[in-house]
Formats: sequence, C-alpha cells, structure tokens
Amino acid sequence: MVRYDTRMGDEQRMLSQEELTRVLQKAAEIDDNEGPRRFSSEDAVAAGREMGLAPAAVEAALTYYQGQRPLPPALERPFDTRIGLETTDERLVLRIPPRGLHLEGLVKIGLGGMVMAFMAFWTRQAVELTGLIGPSPFGLGGAVPLFSIPFWVLGAGLLGSGLHAMVVGHRLELDRTGGRLLTLPYGRSRQLRPGQVRVRLDQIHARHRQHPGMNPVPVLAIDHGTKTYKLLAGASHAEQHWVKSELDRWLAG
Repeated sequence: MVRYDTRMGDEQRMLSQEELTRVLQKAAEIDDNEGPRRFSSEDAVAAGREMGLAPAAVEAALTYYQGQRPLPPALERPFDTRIGLETTDERLVLRIPPRGLHLEGLVKIGLGGMVMAFMAFWTRQAVELTGLIGPSPFGLGGAVPLFSIPFWVLGAGLLGSGLHAMVVGHRLELDRTGGRLLTLPYGRSRQLRPGQVRVRLDQIHARHRQHPGMNPVPVLAIDHGTKTYKLLAGASHAEQHWVKSELDRWLAG
C-alpha cells in the first residue's frame, strides 16, 4: 500500500496544472461506481471555487466549451402532430394539448358511471332497509349504508381519472435562468432550473383488469433534482423522439 508522506517539503508536494488535470481525470476513471454522471454549470463553478478558480473564469470556459460542443442530431417534426414547440437561443416553449377522447379514458368513465349508478341503487335500498326512509322489516342499524362509501370513492376515482386523461395538457417554459412546468387547465405550476433538467424516454405501466402492471406505456421523462415528471403518455413514438431531440439540443446550446 502506497502512503503519502506528509513530511515532504512543499515543493515536492506541489503539482503542475497539467499533472493536476491528469490526476483528476484518472480519479474520475477509477471512481466509476455510479456509472456515467452528468454535472451542471453550478457543479463546475463549485468545483472551480474549491480549486481557487474565479467563478467568472469557469463560466467563461463553460461558454467556450458549449460553443465548441456538437449539438445532438435534430429530428424532423411529424407533419400531423398537435404538439406545439417554439425555440430560440434563449427560450423554449413546449405546448402539449389534452389527449381528448380516447379509448382508455372512455373505458374508465364508463366503468365509473356503472359503479356509481349501482351504488346509488344499493345505497337507497340499504337506507330503506334501515328505516331511514321507510319502515325496516329487519330492524338493522343505521350503519349499513356506510359500507358503500369505499365503492363511491372507487367510482368517483374512475370518473375523475378518465376525465383527467382527456382534458389535462401541459406547457413547459424554459429560458437560460429559469423555467416552469404548467398543468392545464388547473394552472398548477412547478418551478424548474434549466441546468438541472435531464430528458429521457421511459415507460409507465397502465393498470389492466386481467394483466395488472403488464401494459407498458412509453412516456417522456423530465428529471429535475429528486423529482421526475412524465409527459406525452399516449403520444406517438415519432412525437416523443422529436420532442426529446429538441429539448436535448436546446439544453446543450
């Protein structure tokens, strides 16, 4: 085991800039337990500060490097897409419209409607049997109708999920200093840091009555710190890859 002798003189312990660069590169190659990693501009400035470099110098180097780095390849916009995308050097706006009528949403609404219709009938019968509306031949307690509450919640959840899938859209706004992800029509807003945004293709698993968890649905995943936002469920393969390529190019610009 090689030990570093701290009793050596300062001149013997000093590294040249080239040697320091090589040492750090080699350390990064050795420390690969987490696999390939990506770092934001803030990470580079913080690392430079630890080495005694002025933040302005690191930012100037980043600007030069980004100007030299090749952009990811661009993909052609699908001619019939409803997704809107506007980009300039300083700003990106992505508009994802609601899906509208589609089979999955209609099935959920239909099931939810049937559950709630049946529970309305069952609850009325239960109330009558307990004597709250009419005479009860059995003298049952008044708690029987309360057993329907979980099924009312189930029916309402199915209805809400189906309607949500049909009417909800998203709007992603980014510039070089900040950004936000809007959920429409509710208006919910999530603040984003462009330097911390990562885009990738992923999958979610839709529930199925006969095969639960076995129906993968492709989505576009936006990683932001510890949170992940999954968009474009139900969009075509071409649309998802086109949007990803445009986001990658803008973030790398």
